[in-house]
Amino acid sequence: MSSILNEVAAAATSVKQQSSNEAPCQWITVEQVEHKLRITRSTIYRWRRLGVLRGYRLKGTRSVYFLESEVDDFLRQNPITEKGRLDKTGLLLHPTN
Repeated sequence: MSSILNEVAAAATSVKQQSSNEAPCQWITVEQVEHKLRITRSTIYRWRRLGVLRGYRLKGTRSVYFLESEVDDFLRQNPITEKGRLDKTGLLLHPTN
């Protein structure tokens, strides 16, 4: 019986350590996505509507927020070049200032 309790305690400790090592969810605003991806607000909303970027409405708010990790993943998969890039609808995007 004590070996089972020891195993359960070890597993619980392992799970606790893993969860403490994970970064907490960071929510960012449309404005922060604009800056990070160097695209316009209308492009962000269009990509959200098309399912390119996933936006969330947090309970009790009317604003749309994005998970920073998802935006970072998108940026890694779609790097920005000096000449812009093709968006998911095939339109050439030019980075904003």
